[in-house]
Amino acid sequence: MPNLKSNDGFILPVTLFVLAAILIAVGWYGSWTSTMLKKANEQADAAQFEQDWRSTYAILMYNISLGETSTKGMRFPLPVTRTIIESHGQKESDTTEISFDDKCYKGIGDVRFSVQDENGLIGVKIMASEQLGNLLFQMGISYEKHGPLLDKLRDYQDSDRLLRLNGAEEREYKRAGKNRPANTPLLNPVEIFNVLGWGELKELWGNPEFRRLITVNSSGPPNFNTAPPGALLTIPRINDTVASLIVAGRKKKGYISLSELEASIGQSTGLNPFGLSFFSSYYQRITFWNRNGSLVREIVIKRTPMANKQRPWYVDYEITAPGTTDIALKSCESLEEIFSN
Repeated sequence: MPNLKSNDGFILPVTLFVLAAILIAVGWYGSWTSTMLKKANEQADAAQFEQDWRSTYAILMYNISLGETSTKGMRFPLPVTRTIIESHGQKESDTTEISFDDKCYKGIGDVRFSVQDENGLIGVKIMASEQLGNLLFQMGISYEKHGPLLDKLRDYQDSDRLLRLNGAEEREYKRAGKNRPANTPLLNPVEIFNVLGWGELKELWGNPEFRRLITVNSSGPPNFNTAPPGALLTIPRINDTVASLIVAGRKKKGYISLSELEASIGQSTGLNPFGLSFFSSYYQRITFWNRNGSLVREIVIKRTPMANKQRPWYVDYEITAPGTTDIALKSCESLEEIFSN
């Protein structure tokens, strides 16, 4: 008779090897399937977000093109079928208002959006105001670094090749292994991180708030009616308490002068009334994001109300911004009057 014991000793390891291979294959296939499903869901979410934010954008811009500027943002007419029931009876509501202070609103589907007046932000062009230095300090940048950073920012944007005391021109960029300076004004806030010294500071590029507080379309003190708290704090004599009072007061009624602002907050600010800003510019940044803040799109528009028989606005620039958890935590107001089906 043949000896089966030796075969049994061979078959057992082979069987175990085959089973182990099958288990590895099944595990790999399960992991691959899970990854592919996750990617498919992400692509579906991105496609839905693309459709919803563009629909929201179209409706919003249609209404903005019909609206009129207010101290807080813009008022525009509602559809004539919309009414508001008041305690003393029924009254037709003819307008609604969107604030230009980065307030969150609900759009189509799961889309959220906000509109920020660029005049409420801190300018970063060649003639940068003292508010930019105050913002740097607010971001944790020590005062001794401000001079070199601002010199490099000005050298990057001016058209000449003259080197400021602490600035940088083409030679300094080559030494640092960076692309040469544009020698033209910044096109958008993200470009500031191409400036030598600015892109190396994690306190700036690693802080989403910094980019959202700066603009290439304004200069001077920020608009008191639309400036985020972080921008208000860059104005001398404005502390956290005063900034909170200003934000709370303008929710009821926008300010048109320093005296009206001080009457609203109940105290003197000690500010010089000349040169302060209380009105929006023609530039607005519109931000769209999904519910969890993983998908973010920013569009900066310029309204052109004086353009006779031409488009009422145009796009200055558009970027896909990195998602943040902070933006997803915003409390959002519903605008059923214009976004209801």
